[in-house]
Amino acid sequence: MGCVFCKKNGETYEYYSTHVLKDNRGKVVCPILRKYTCPTCQATGDSAHTQRHCPLLNAKGFGK
Repeated sequence: MGCVFCKKNGETYEYYSTHVLKDNRGKVVCPILRKYTCPTCQATGDSAHTQRHCPLLNAKGFGK
């Protein structure tokens, strides 16, 4: 298994296989994504996401 975020971003197997993207409760655990701040809604940490997955943009019909 491993972190799909890191895998898609070209990280090595040795890195992306050490963690997953989210835990079973939906909390972001990927160390790279946790540091990212969404430019649209400023989410970071436990609820971090990329702009493509931003709930504000998705609610307006943008994103995904």
